[in-house]
Formats: sequence, C-alpha cells, structure tokens
Amino acid sequence: MPSGMTLLSNYPVMRTSDAEYARDQILSVFDATSFEVPKGENRFEVCANHLQVGDLRLYYCAYAGDVSIGFGEVPFVRQIFNVSGKVRYSGRHLSGEVAQGSCSQILPAGIPLKFDFKSSYRHLVHRIEQDALQRYLGALIGQQIETKLVFDDADDQHAAMRRVRRMIFQLASEFNTRGALFSDLATAEMSRIAIMKLLMYSRHNYTHFLFRKPPTSNSSAVKTVEEFIEANWEKPDRHRGDVSHRQDQRQEPVPAIQAGPRLFSGGFRQADQARSRAGDAGASRGEHVGDADRAEMWLPEPRSLRP
Repeated sequence: MPSGMTLLSNYPVMRTSDAEYARDQILSVFDATSFEVPKGENRFEVCANHLQVGDLRLYYCAYAGDVSIGFGEVPFVRQIFNVSGKVRYSGRHLSGEVAQGSCSQILPAGIPLKFDFKSSYRHLVHRIEQDALQRYLGALIGQQIETKLVFDDADDQHAAMRRVRRMIFQLASEFNTRGALFSDLATAEMSRIAIMKLLMYSRHNYTHFLFRKPPTSNSSAVKTVEEFIEANWEKPDRHRGDVSHRQDQRQEPVPAIQAGPRLFSGGFRQADQARSRAGDAGASRGEHVGDADRAEMWLPEPRSLRP
C-alpha cells in the first residue's frame, strides 16, 4: 500500500487485499460497472474512504497494484485530483491522463468511462449529481437553467483548478478532523459554499452570467500591478514629502478647519464694512469703485494668516 497521508481516514469504506471483496464494494458503493485486476498482479491492495456532505461527495482511493474500473452513463459529474501515481481514462470522445499532482477536467455525466490506475496510485475525487449542480447554478444566477450545464475542457485553467484543489482538500481535512462536531445546518452550508465556488472557479456555458466581463486566462496585467505595488510599498510618498517641506519652510500655521464657520462669518462682516467705507470714500473723492475691486474687498483674509 502506498505510504503517506490517508485522506478521509475517519470515513472508511474498505482496506483490503481481497480482490473479490474489493470488487463487490466498488460496484455497490462507487456505482462502478466493472472492476478488473490484471492476471499475475501480486501486489493487490486497496484503500477507499467516502464522505458525503450534502449534495457533494468526496472519495479517497489508493491502489497498491494496477487496477481497471469502468463506469456507465452515470448521472453525476466528477473530477480527479491526483495525489501520487498515474491514471488514464477513456470513453467516447473523452480521453486523458492525470499525472501526479495534477487534476482532470470536470468529467461530464452521461458518458461511460474506463479508468486504468497504475500501481502506487492515490487520488481524491469530488462528485456532484448533474441535477443538483444545475439547481445550485440556477440559484446563483437567479434564473431557471434550460440548457444543460456543460463545463469547458480547455487546458488553460490551471490557476482556477489550483483554487478548486485547495478548497476540496481543505474541506476533506476539516471534516476528517472535526466533521462529527458540525451541525446539520453548518454541514449543509459548507456543502453549498463548496459547490458555489466550484461553479465560480470552473468555466462553463453559463460563466458569462457570473462575471461582469468574461474571465481570461491572461493575468499579466494583474501581475504587473501586483509587482509594482510590492516594489513600491515601503517607499515614501514624494508629493506628500514636498508639501511638508514647503510648510516647514514657511513656518506658517495651517488654519484649523473647526474655526471655519466663525472665521468666515466674521470675515464677511468685516469685508462688508470695508466695502461700504471704501465705496463712500471713493464717492466723496469722485472715484468709481469697479466690480473687480468690489470682488477683492468681498473676499476676507483668514485670520490665522494675518501678521
């Protein structure tokens, strides 16, 4: 049996070196249609754990030797997160290989698939019923799902899939250590959040309803901004330093904003009196006081800036 961590160890299904017993369990618990061990395989041993959290199911499986398992037209989608080893899958138009540390695309419902697991293989799989997934999607976008949800099988979603991987492994760890303490309401909410995040992180034919702008795989602009902020985070604000320097040179106090209403109300009265006196004096001398002069007299000088 492969060494290392055993995910979902508190939710065991089986750990056996009996191929017949393993076949019965995998066909009944995992909804498989076939289970084959190559002739002459002397290292057979399997470990399988299973956790159901609301509408989300998680499976951990480990195989000491080579094993082939087939599935029919199942009503659920699933995704493989490889921990170690290698697996190949094929069926109809789908085929691929999941290497160590990587993940598969979201494998669609309704397509028969065969999986060939190589020795010393381990993985964690999430599985969600197609109908449940579309129900969650309808709640997320606020409308009924009339066209079948189809996930994008593009190869440029590595960053998004890393987020999904972290989320699924964290969920498995949380429930393995503290799952028995969670209430039914908390369990249902954690399942809902995980499924909603899966719909947000994975591209599909309804993604345009979830974003203001369709997401792109090119993150160079974001990376450039992040690098600039990181490089300049500790540097002083040059403009703010210049202002402080100029204020120090002038050595003049800045008017307190709290004194604003009283300062300006008094200033307006004084300006009005000055205007009247100037107007009277100009009239007595036969001088004309223009609009520009009146405007200058109207604007009071702040008290704090007077000598």
